[in-house]
Amino acid sequence: MKNKITCFIPGTDQGSLASTVSSLKASGVVGKVYVVVPEGQTSDIGDIEGDYITAPGFSSTAAIKKMAELAEDEFTITYSKNFPLEPGQVALSRMMKV
Repeated sequence: MKNKITCFIPGTDQGSLASTVSSLKASGVVGKVYVVVPEGQTSDIGDIEGDYITAPGFSSTAAIKKMAELAEDEFTITYSKNFPLEPGQVALSRMMKV
């Protein structure tokens, strides 16, 4: 299946972030994963695979505008929790069908 989802997640601790990015990439349907980090803190995230957006906060107007500009795929996921996201097997594919 073609990559059809752009994901936006908050820059939390490295363990949660690494687990979430890994789970999303492993789904096979996620194109890009953007990590939204507070301004001036990108170096604190480590070398997690993904692209970064800097903004005052995950739900700030600036962050939402940047997300809207970058959401190029057919579907978009914003995950705002600070603990790892681990969707079940083919969960994202099933969500796309609905």
